[in-house]
Amino acid sequence: MGNVAAVSPVLADDRVQAIDALRGFAILGIFLDNVFGFSGYLFFSSASRESLPTFPLDSVLSLAELTLVNGKFYSLFSILFGLGFAIILERTLRKGLSPLPLFYRRLAILMLVGWIHLRYFWDGDILFLYGFLGLFLPLFRKLSNRALLVSALVLILSPIAIQTVCHLVGLRPGAGLEAMGMAVDSQNGIPFDESFSQYLYNPGAGWAEWRHWTESGWLYRFSYLLSSHRLPKVFGCFLIGYWLGRNRLFVQVHDRRWILLKIRKLGLVLGIPFSLATALLTVFGEQVGDESGVLERICYALGVVPLGLAYGAWIFLSWEKSQGGNWLRWLVPVGRMALTNYLMQTMLGIGLFYGVGLGWGGGLGPTYFLPIAILVFVAQVLFSNLWMRHFQFGPLEWLWRMGTYLRYFPLRKAKAS
Repeated sequence: MGNVAAVSPVLADDRVQAIDALRGFAILGIFLDNVFGFSGYLFFSSASRESLPTFPLDSVLSLAELTLVNGKFYSLFSILFGLGFAIILERTLRKGLSPLPLFYRRLAILMLVGWIHLRYFWDGDILFLYGFLGLFLPLFRKLSNRALLVSALVLILSPIAIQTVCHLVGLRPGAGLEAMGMAVDSQNGIPFDESFSQYLYNPGAGWAEWRHWTESGWLYRFSYLLSSHRLPKVFGCFLIGYWLGRNRLFVQVHDRRWILLKIRKLGLVLGIPFSLATALLTVFGEQVGDESGVLERICYALGVVPLGLAYGAWIFLSWEKSQGGNWLRWLVPVGRMALTNYLMQTMLGIGLFYGVGLGWGGGLGPTYFLPIAILVFVAQVLFSNLWMRHFQFGPLEWLWRMGTYLRYFPLRKAKAS
């Protein structure tokens, strides 16, 4: 217990605010991606989408989201997760302590919160996956910088090889879990025809429909993670973040500006065209003959992470140029309470779009629900800035830290004498 008390969470004065601003920026992008699911638009058939009066603009916005948002921000979040591990490692080793008990307690709490979130609220949860994959991160802590980057590159590109092999042998990872989910849905009376897209959003939809929906959601989530070969890609992002943190590229940005400029340039040159190609393949894959899915995996691997890194470099460079004096400072409190804001977005998404709430979903296209999502995020920015004026941590971050460090921390900031 004495050793635990010797290490404390990073307080406001010790934090690198640019990291918090980047984390807040990632929270925005994740919500812009997730709102396609909250609104039900992901489940619409082509005919349903074309029947909406906003269909022409919806198509443009959907393609823009697939190109510029989809996958890029959870990649950023994954990189920041690995960077956080590097910070924990550095701070505890500097005090002559082992970082692993602290790190594994932190992961255990994250997995518990993630499982509750996934099982009972939102089948797009990322917390449980982060907690699970994070268990393996300490195994790589003694690798050289070169070995870290090579490992990250191999992992991020590995879905191309995995998809090729799966296509050649006729294997579809996650098919068994998907079948289990469909069996649960069939037992609960969830429709498999066109009315599926309206199941949660009908005016009469209530808690019974909600419970039936969430009962199978975790099975579909795990099936998707396997079929999309997401696990190695996310872990590769962890290693990039760990490399960035271990080499402290997030501090003294002025001295490393040339590295960030190269990352931004290369990320944009690779990321934008390959992300656009991924978006087009997602929409028109069958027409261009990509039945194997290999071409889409190639474009995804070469587009998503590079563009996510370009966004991160842009945030750091913008912060350094303005010395934190521009609009990015408003994102700092959002990033400092990222767990609270991430889970709050789920509750707001359910309350706004599902039948158990206001029931706005099931009939809106991106033309309407993307502005709603932006307004929700603006409200989160205002709330986060107001909260952090008076408190040291976000509410869930406070509980997470006490569970991690096994000690009490005052939530409210000390008043100035």
